[in-house]
Amino acid sequence: MKFLVIQQKRVGDVLISSIICNNLKKKHPDATIDFMCYTNSVDVLIGNPNIDNIIVLSHKVRKSYFSLFKFIFEIRAKKYDVVIDVYNKLETNLITLFTGSSMKIAYKKWYTSIFYTHNLKRFDNSKDTEYGLAIENRLLLLDPLGFNKNELDPYPKLFVSSAENENTISLFEQYKINKKAKIIMLSLLGSEENKT
Repeated sequence: MKFLVIQQKRVGDVLISSIICNNLKKKHPDATIDFMCYTNSVDVLIGNPNIDNIIVLSHKVRKSYFSLFKFIFEIRAKKYDVVIDVYNKLETNLITLFTGSSMKIAYKKWYTSIFYTHNLKRFDNSKDTEYGLAIENRLLLLDPLGFNKNELDPYPKLFVSSAENENTISLFEQYKINKKAKIIMLSLLGSEENKT
């Protein structure tokens, strides 16, 4: 079985959407799971053992109709069984439409029924959530695949290389940080000036 998960936009959106891949691989360990994102978000996916291939939709491809349609036909040739389009904008609507996939899942919008086989209504702010709307809405996209809610792992994860891990341990030692204590990392920067 072959899955394609599409999440364009920024690093945070991509990291949160990677929980879809983590849960798919847990339920379908022999499946191929590919993730499509923009160039600026690739790093947050590198090393994730639940993603077989990262497909980059570059700015250059997006800005040329010829390149975009060439890209779409390259995606079609991969013959995905299931496409989960988290982003759900015009360019990904077209990519999904032309995949030839028998199951296409996205959030419901007034026009999406022509592109997707499963159009799911997002949870809104009136829903009490255990993990927050961003995570709950991503997990919702797994509903058509028959996931048991109790078996879902809602936590995004970063996977670091051995070298990155050793560098971190070195920094901890240098600054006398107890590496056995729970460490919380905070970033004070957003992806855009107004988000910061």
